[in-house]
Amino acid sequence: MDVSSLLNSGGTSLTTEDLWGLLHCDNSEKLNQINNAVFQYPSATKETYRYFDIFIQLLLSILNNAGSGMQHTKPVIMAALRNCIKGILEQEGFNWLLVYPLHVSPDTWNQLKESTDKSLLRHLYGLQLGLKKQDSIELGAWTRSILHFLRVESPILTCHIWLNLCYLEEQRQQQHDMSTTDILDDQNKSVCLMFLDKVEYSGGASEMLQEVFSILQNGARSKLRDELENHLGGAILLHNFSQDEMVVSLVHFGNLVRSNKILYPLTKMSLDRFVYTVGPNSQNGGGKSKGKQKLAGGIGRNPLVNNDVRSEISDNVKERSLQVRHGTKWWLQQMGILLPIEFDMYLEELIMRLYPSGSKRVLDFVLVDWAARDPFGCHMELIVKNVMNLVDQQSFDTEIAPFYAWIQMFDLAHDTRLSEIEKGYNIKTGAEINLAKFNTKHDVALVNGLVKILQQMSLHSTTTSNLFILNCINVAAPEIVLGYVEWIVQLLNKEFDTSQDHHVTSLKSSTKSGRKSQQTTIAEHLEKVLMHPNVMSIASLLVPTILLQASDHTIAWLTNKKTDRVSSPARSGIHILMEYFSGGSHLSSKLLMTDLLRQKSRHYMDTLMGCLRSRMSDPLPSSAHSQSWFTRHFLGPILSEASNGNDNTASPTQTHTQQHQQQHQNQHQHQHQHQHQQQHQHQHQEQEQELELEQEQQKDDQDRPNVALQLLQTMLTGRTLFPWYFTTLVTSDRVHKLGAIEKLFMSQHHVIYSVRGTGLADMIQNLVQLDVAQQQRIVDMWIRLWTKPTTITDDNMDLDTREQQKQIAVPLDWILQCIGLYDQAPAVVKQMMECYMKLGIQSRVLNSEKAIESSNKESFTEMVMNLLMLSDTPEVDELFDLYIQLCYREKESSELDQEEIVQAVVRTLMILAEEIKLLFNSQSQSEDENIIATSGGDSGGDHDGGQVNDGTIGDELDQYTSMMEIDPVVDTTVDEQAMEIQGRNQYNAGKSRKLVQKLMAQQREHQVQRFTTARKKARKDRLERQKDQERESRKKQQQQQQQQLEFMHAHVYKNKMVTMLVQRLLNFILVVLSESGGNSLCPEARQSVRDKLVCNLLLYEPLATLIQLVELPSNTVDDIHMIVGLCLEILQKNGDTTTYNIIQRIIGD
Repeated sequence: MDVSSLLNSGGTSLTTEDLWGLLHCDNSEKLNQINNAVFQYPSATKETYRYFDIFIQLLLSILNNAGSGMQHTKPVIMAALRNCIKGILEQEGFNWLLVYPLHVSPDTWNQLKESTDKSLLRHLYGLQLGLKKQDSIELGAWTRSILHFLRVESPILTCHIWLNLCYLEEQRQQQHDMSTTDILDDQNKSVCLMFLDKVEYSGGASEMLQEVFSILQNGARSKLRDELENHLGGAILLHNFSQDEMVVSLVHFGNLVRSNKILYPLTKMSLDRFVYTVGPNSQNGGGKSKGKQKLAGGIGRNPLVNNDVRSEISDNVKERSLQVRHGTKWWLQQMGILLPIEFDMYLEELIMRLYPSGSKRVLDFVLVDWAARDPFGCHMELIVKNVMNLVDQQSFDTEIAPFYAWIQMFDLAHDTRLSEIEKGYNIKTGAEINLAKFNTKHDVALVNGLVKILQQMSLHSTTTSNLFILNCINVAAPEIVLGYVEWIVQLLNKEFDTSQDHHVTSLKSSTKSGRKSQQTTIAEHLEKVLMHPNVMSIASLLVPTILLQASDHTIAWLTNKKTDRVSSPARSGIHILMEYFSGGSHLSSKLLMTDLLRQKSRHYMDTLMGCLRSRMSDPLPSSAHSQSWFTRHFLGPILSEASNGNDNTASPTQTHTQQHQQQHQNQHQHQHQHQHQQQHQHQHQEQEQELELEQEQQKDDQDRPNVALQLLQTMLTGRTLFPWYFTTLVTSDRVHKLGAIEKLFMSQHHVIYSVRGTGLADMIQNLVQLDVAQQQRIVDMWIRLWTKPTTITDDNMDLDTREQQKQIAVPLDWILQCIGLYDQAPAVVKQMMECYMKLGIQSRVLNSEKAIESSNKESFTEMVMNLLMLSDTPEVDELFDLYIQLCYREKESSELDQEEIVQAVVRTLMILAEEIKLLFNSQSQSEDENIIATSGGDSGGDHDGGQVNDGTIGDELDQYTSMMEIDPVVDTTVDEQAMEIQGRNQYNAGKSRKLVQKLMAQQREHQVQRFTTARKKARKDRLERQKDQERESRKKQQQQQQQQLEFMHAHVYKNKMVTMLVQRLLNFILVVLSESGGNSLCPEARQSVRDKLVCNLLLYEPLATLIQLVELPSNTVDDIHMIVGLCLEILQKNGDTTTYNIIQRIIGD
């Protein structure tokens, strides 16, 4: 930075970071900062290019937003630009100005191209053009530098650059040897043509070249002078190019392109198109173009349309197939005759002139078939582009051409390319079957082509033409929809991953001809597609592809979850996921979950499962939003993958074995290297590369986190997740069952666990399907999660016992519901359940029951007894035998546990007996009261209603009578009016009397009408009141009936639940009283519990109460008599006659 810059008063020092920050400020702030600013250039030359590039973007942003203040803004901008360039040149020298165009970013060139004010572009171009006047600047370097201005795709600028190259060539021819000059100048022009061809390939500058050719051919000197040269000042190399010079330059351009057409194919096509459509005036001196006359001849002269293509389309599928084949064959012939550019022009002209049309011809299907199959790979985009322009410009109608054929092509059941077998299938009876509709293996090339057509339609679509796309999807085959949705999801992934502004870009950012269109984002378009009925119907095929392709941000968008990049998630995208996961379990869904667990992140799976958990929580298995989606689709794959850990790859032993075998093979090959040395070396290298790839893959697999294991650990320990996934009852009568249990007095003192029909039961069933090693991994992890080291120590406890001592770390309700599935669990899981029971029993010995979390104040033994007596635990015999064996091993608490078991049985039976007795008595009383209330209430209501109606009618009649008595007051008023008239007109008294009589008659008539109207209104009101009363009466009656039905239903279900609990308890008592024989794990403990239970006299009081209840089912009564008989038999066998006699008196036998 020079001294003058530092002394610049009022200036602001601008660094690269400052320029970046100014890009996001308003215009006033930008102008204030660049006015008289001090530019702090980077010291490195490379960084100065970036500095100047950002500064150009800053100036362009000010120009584009200047508005009406352009006349005040432009001087400040141009002054700042000059100061910036001056300072850089003082620091870097003139060579910097020669090189900087190579370092201008594509974004800056695009902004220069799109800017409406070209003053900044003209100034930069003028500086670059003026460099040629410096003798030290070499022509080739200057040419390569200035050609970068072709990237703005300005026809005037392109013309001027080419004219100056031709002018410099002429100057060099006059000053130097011709042969040497031709070689040098042709090289510079070749560079220019290569640059033009590259620009056209990358951005599509075909229209720009057409205008360049037109300017040069017409010799538009005034256009060139007014738009460019008058603004360049002294920078121009030659003033006022003549018309002849412009035409000659075009001829030279054409000769150079045609002589090297292989090097410049796109420029050659643009030139041919210009010559064909406009006419080679620059080549042959004038005259109208034959090509132009040919195109002006109309559709009948188009070589792509013959009589076969112009004919009407047949309704018969086979005939239509032949028609389309003939039309396609004709186009293939024309493709061999015409030049590629001619074929493209005829094809585009055909679409623009013929469509839309109300007639249906073979051409409609030939066009869409040609686009779908695209035999030469260059016409599909052209056809789609022009058809989508028709949709935007014309009123869209699916019944007119070419739209009807376009839509029908996506229905592969109407494929016009039927095979010979499908065409020839004809039953002798006369029935003809089109087998295409039953075909599930369609032409792969056709399917891929139709998918690409949908992709191109989406890229050219607007809100208006999206209806066209949805109509195509409505009939499209599943394979087409699958490929199309997969492409959109991948596109959406890229948008979310590369988005910096946290929003999704649009499918189409601009439209032609200045028409403003509503932009449709990729996300919005995908949401509309996913909600389409045809797409929803194939959710079973579509959802696996969506889930496998979706990224973390895409799945968040699909499940209506906001993230740092997803600000507007899909509101209805979750419906297709719910449609898929509401179905039953099948192999494909399990394979899908396995792939997701292996390929996706933990965040991805949490998002997916969290959304399903919030949207699908209905306890009914048959519901569309059933909670059973987890056990149907997720549970099995999660357990399978979690049990694998990171061992899903080859073990190290296997890897070493493979390496040893590989080395042995290599040694064997080296023995024959004198015969096939080169071949063996090549094989050896390939094998080593394959081995390295396998080792890298194995390392990656080992380093990859096990998402399934992480999910399972979270679900087994989450205080809200575990009950939702594993202990929630998913049955058809869950609501009624839980409601009835909550109303029982029993539920206030005992926990009634649900074991069957829970997620834990499904988990045990899935564990059975795993091998023993996988089961062991799950169990080891399960034990680690549900236990923790004990915090209670004993001085008398040895060191080993202290280290091994653990306690339960989760609520005991979880433990008990898990233990309840003991009979269905595999051996490894049974060992885990036995471990949990040991910890629960040891808690009494260690005095640490307070440390165990539970939902009530019962001891562990009482809670286990609730599980055995009242829950739906399968086969309680084995579980009870195991528990009393474990209790018997604890000598300190064995006797106490046995007493607690007996007391729990007796106490529970007493509560149930009293509750069922009260329930049956209250039911009988309620039925009697309802009968009395119903019989007495109906007659009384009718009597009261009659009285009300009579009183209302009498009141109305009295009102009408009073109205009649008041009416003469009105007559008096009429008489007074008549007397006044008589006083004023005494000479005409007879006429006055007639007037009075007439007024009185009118008043009487009016009075009668009022009375009649009042009677009608009273009658109408009376009828409406009667209807309202009847309506209210029926409503009250319906409410009473509904309440009675609900009460009866609840009472019946409550009765059913109490009876079920009684039956469960009786079954358990029979298990305790039964002879175990030699099958018991601990006969002594079981015998002791049985004897204690039999000798407890409190057991027989509730049994006697239950025997007296006639409402009990017969099988329940039989079980009670069996229990009493077994008890008496055991007492008689033990010789306890006293207790025997007491029990007989209690029971009453």
